[in-house]
Amino acid sequence: MSQMSNPFEHHHHHADEDHALEVYDPARESLADALRVTFGILKILMIVMVAWYAVSGWHNIDQQHVGIRLRMGRIVGATVGATPEASVLRSGGVFALPYPFEQVVEIQTTPTTVNLDEAFWWQVPEGGPTDQPKQGPLNPARDGSLLTADANIIHARWSITYQIRRNARDVADAKAVLDFARNVGTPQAAESLARAAAERGIVLAAATTTADNLMKSNFDDAVEARKHAQKTFDDMESGLRVTQLTITRPTMPGPVSNVYQRVTEAVAEKARIIDEARKERENILRNVAGEAHVALWAIIQAYEAAHAGTREADRQQAAAILETLDRVLQARRIDPDDVADFVKIDGPLAIHGEIAEVISTATGYRETAINEAKREAKEFNDLQPKFADNAIVFKTDRLSSALVAILTSPTAQTHYINEGVLLEIEANRDPLIQKQDEENSLKREAEQR
Repeated sequence: MSQMSNPFEHHHHHADEDHALEVYDPARESLADALRVTFGILKILMIVMVAWYAVSGWHNIDQQHVGIRLRMGRIVGATVGATPEASVLRSGGVFALPYPFEQVVEIQTTPTTVNLDEAFWWQVPEGGPTDQPKQGPLNPARDGSLLTADANIIHARWSITYQIRRNARDVADAKAVLDFARNVGTPQAAESLARAAAERGIVLAAATTTADNLMKSNFDDAVEARKHAQKTFDDMESGLRVTQLTITRPTMPGPVSNVYQRVTEAVAEKARIIDEARKERENILRNVAGEAHVALWAIIQAYEAAHAGTREADRQQAAAILETLDRVLQARRIDPDDVADFVKIDGPLAIHGEIAEVISTATGYRETAINEAKREAKEFNDLQPKFADNAIVFKTDRLSSALVAILTSPTAQTHYINEGVLLEIEANRDPLIQKQDEENSLKREAEQR
């Protein structure tokens, strides 16, 4: 019977087996350490990713944007009976659950400008000038243009500026924000909508105005174009508002651009001449009457209008206006009450200029004429008693005085008595004798010095 081994018997390894085990254990331990490090790094990465995912719902909304929170694609807070303001996130920090559970969508509230550079412009050849009108016929399939009410066409570039509609507090309206989020969604879609709305409004409004108005940028119907564009925004419930729609570069088609340029220059020259004439008129009137020329002109026009009437009331009014005009001219001053029926002035106006000089001259002449008449009347009254005493002596004395004055006058050249004992006086001096007398007079003055 063979000997059985006792399982509980302790066996001792030999020295060779112990040596082999010592060589093998470090390699296995090194592998285990590497695995432990790898799993540790993976744990850290998983923790970081979980933490990043947990905080990925944090958003910071600046003052140029508002936000809305979507939960599984639906707007949070937009429930039946809730106000739109409850769904809008204003500037500041906002936390939401990580995507795809929740999402914060930011919407720009500041104005955005879109340039319409090609819709109504000719097709520019590659490398060709963009500011020179295309010569020759236009191709409707490639060249853009506008048809005006007077059956002309022009090219033009436009720009439209729009933004989220604002409320009475001058902040983005909450309902407009929700309308934009539901019906527009993205800035790219908003730009496409703005282009389409602007083009439609421009075409409709240009068809009701003239090419000349468009070319002069005197486009009152631009308001109509803006209204049409706004109506498109409103019909789509976009939440957008047109803040500005302007024409930037109106240009006539190439074949007629030179002719129109000459017409424009002629019109500009006409306006310049008219402006110069108005300035000259203003200067003339100011030189004539000073600061009171406007009021005086109003009185004169009122008088002419009343004087042209045929009714008795017109004649009475003309007489009253003429009396007023005479009074203010004599006073050289216009008070507001004097011209209240014709023109409104803020205060008294002094009459200066040529009118004042004429009035002064006339006043002086009047005083001189009165004084001369008084002097002659006094002289006549003084001589009348002498004439009454002896008329013959008075006339002889006056005649002698007159002859002395005439004969001693330097203008009398010769005098003689003819056969009929008639005294004749030649008062026109001989130029040669006159020149000689002047030379003699100058010599005497020189000698006296």
